[in-house]
Amino acid sequence: MTLVQRNQPQDAQALYDPRAASYDDSWHPRFARHMVELANLKAGEHVLDLACGTGLVTYPASAAVEPGGSVTGVDISSGMLASAEAKRAANVSGAVTFYQHSITDLDGLPELNGLKFDAIICASALVLLQDPTDAIRQWAEFLKPGGRVIVDATHPAYQIPLITLEKTARALGRLLPFYRVPFQKPEDLRAIMEQTGLHDIEVILLSQMDIEGVDALDAYRSEFERPRIEQTYSVADADRLFDKHIDHWAASALAGPDIRNEARRLFREEWTKLANADGLIEEVDGVIEEGDYYEAHQQIRTLVNRYVKSSDYTSAVDLLASGASLLLKAGQGGSGADLCNYLIEVYQKAELPSDVANKARLLSLLRAFPPNEPAKKKFVGGITEWSSKYGEFPAGDPELHHVIGTLFAEEGEVYDAERHLTLGTSDSAQVMSDMEYEWYSSDEPSTAAQYAARAVFPYLLIGNTRAANKALLLFTSKLSSSHPGLGVQSISSPSSDIRIYPSLPLLNFLGLLLLAVQRGSSDLFKQLKSHYQSHLKEAGWEEPLAQLGEMYFGIKIPSQSNPMFDMMSSMLMGGNNPFAAKKKESKAVGAAAPKDAGPPPPAPALD
Repeated sequence: MTLVQRNQPQDAQALYDPRAASYDDSWHPRFARHMVELANLKAGEHVLDLACGTGLVTYPASAAVEPGGSVTGVDISSGMLASAEAKRAANVSGAVTFYQHSITDLDGLPELNGLKFDAIICASALVLLQDPTDAIRQWAEFLKPGGRVIVDATHPAYQIPLITLEKTARALGRLLPFYRVPFQKPEDLRAIMEQTGLHDIEVILLSQMDIEGVDALDAYRSEFERPRIEQTYSVADADRLFDKHIDHWAASALAGPDIRNEARRLFREEWTKLANADGLIEEVDGVIEEGDYYEAHQQIRTLVNRYVKSSDYTSAVDLLASGASLLLKAGQGGSGADLCNYLIEVYQKAELPSDVANKARLLSLLRAFPPNEPAKKKFVGGITEWSSKYGEFPAGDPELHHVIGTLFAEEGEVYDAERHLTLGTSDSAQVMSDMEYEWYSSDEPSTAAQYAARAVFPYLLIGNTRAANKALLLFTSKLSSSHPGLGVQSISSPSSDIRIYPSLPLLNFLGLLLLAVQRGSSDLFKQLKSHYQSHLKEAGWEEPLAQLGEMYFGIKIPSQSNPMFDMMSSMLMGGNNPFAAKKKESKAVGAAAPKDAGPPPPAPALD
């Protein structure tokens, strides 16, 4: 549906000319001072104050850049500028200049041609712009190198009736003279700034409600997870709120007899979507305040159920992702995990593709889980299943496996890490090798091969010889550096690089095994098994070597089942297999390792 466009400069004049005389009798003066404080202005700097209005930012900024600085104010409202000029005598400040002009067309203001500013501030006006991204991109052209832009946008839970009215208008192909819909979550402001080419972006939450007798900036900072709640509405308020706003000139696009009744109906529908199980409308973030996590969890589920029932999967995904993130960051692993698993269900129901955005959302939640949260593993399973079904990789997306495996490795969940790193990216071999070596470092030097094999065998069993070679090379490099007394001897050729350790025969076997695989030599493989027979028997590597013999050298294994399928399914799903997780308690690795942990068991099927 094509939206009927509006004339933004005319709208701004109509909105603010009548308000000029009383505009300062509000929270705006205090909020403007906070914007100036956040700009961190210094003496001698030059500031561009866009939508300067009555000078609430202009004059404090002017005082902050003295001596030698200047402030240029631009606003389309003649009434607001007249109020700003009237304050000039009462403000002992430096160079202040005002221009009446649209802030969406700075190139059309000749007085700014060639000027560059240290800071650009736009307070309480970004939501009035139909295309904020384009506006900020244009503003950034007036910045000096290293300059900064300070803007604000309405929190998605602030002025909910007006946001609902705006959504109603858009559904009918109309626009109102404010544009809060692009800011549906705090991350949207960051995204818009990034799209304009700005960097080093910081997004904070400030309360607009005044605290009696308090002016300090820090007192008005809020956490995104726990914003202050101004008021609560009910579903029954829909008609009252519609009638309150519909006759204002700003809503005139919906007030005509040909559209008013349909607008009311759509407003009710949008309003009802916001209600919780008790029929109340408030931003769900606020429920988390005072630790009422259960209620937040239930409200989110109720709203999502409605979205899913109406096939509004986009809203369902956004709410589940934001709600799960808030709960996880609050340490509510169980409730957060439940929403994460519900999110996977919605992904599947909506048949969302395994693309960059959808993967990034899941990985962000995965990183937010409290360390060693048991419920995380079900979420991981859901991620893998979804990426397998809706991506191009039958075993799941390698990038997802890499990140999941890395997170498990950091938490000391070695067995889970191995499963995912085996199916990861080209970078996974490094993580796998480092993890196995760190585990090995708490054991006897003579057990090195047992740990190296935990990386080499899985990669070989899925046909990833490059990763197997890389993992062994990285492992032996660390070994040689940490134990110079081992007396390593390197044997290099154009196609291979093998380290021989006189005191570690099984480690030598692994290197020569990779060489045999590379050459496709069944004779060399048989010679190796014969030469190292006594060591191999003690290690218990018969089963993985039998599988490798069949895979790479055509040496059949007598079996009534499919051994390769059995081994790989067990390795990835668990079971009685050399690479399945042990039933015993996992050995923690690195910072997560308990100081009193004893030596770990050797590699699976190696003991």
